[in-house]
Amino acid sequence: MTFTVADAVTGLPDGPYDAISCVATIHHLPFAQVLTWFRRRLAPGGTVVVVGLYRAQAPVDHMLAALASPANAVVGWLKNRGRPAPRPVSMTARTRPADMAFGEIAREAGEILPGARVRRRLFWRYTLVWRRR
Repeated sequence: MTFTVADAVTGLPDGPYDAISCVATIHHLPFAQVLTWFRRRLAPGGTVVVVGLYRAQAPVDHMLAALASPANAVVGWLKNRGRPAPRPVSMTARTRPADMAFGEIAREAGEILPGARVRRRLFWRYTLVWRRR
């Protein structure tokens, strides 16, 4: 197996690839353009797996956010017990928040990757899985 780590926008070699994954990154990138690049570089029978973040917009998003907020605090507390509080991040190091709503993500993914399965997940995340025929 060959494993490649590359910049999805400028550095992804032509491929073809049997699997492409993108975890908590695609909301920082031009979504449609990146999915198109992934589609072009994926081998027949290959799979794209994305774990991304979406912007809460629909009522179901806000309901899930209401459930996720206390759970997120509990998980953070459990994972970080006994560790010192993190230092504040400088303004230059902050990243762009997710700006696409779940419906937009599902719609664009369906146009670019027909048959893609896009599912809402807890903590403002979604999964997108597409297998090239």
